[in-house]
Amino acid sequence: MNKALVAIRVGDRRWDLNLKGNISIKLPEKEFEAALKYVDALNKANKLFNQNYKALDLRDKNKYYIEKY
Repeated sequence: MNKALVAIRVGDRRWDLNLKGNISIKLPEKEFEAALKYVDALNKANKLFNQNYKALDLRDKNKYYIEKY
């Protein structure tokens, strides 16, 4: 993913990514690879940076939360 600006360690357990376009992605503590694959799929489908997303909360693997501007 070439649009990441900053990776922030949260509570010495998990990561938040801040992307170009002011999108914040909250990764889960475990199984973050699956969450990153989901983000990559959104990006490849051209749905990540064209949807006016403010934040994607991927911490719950059963349900993802999206906040729009």
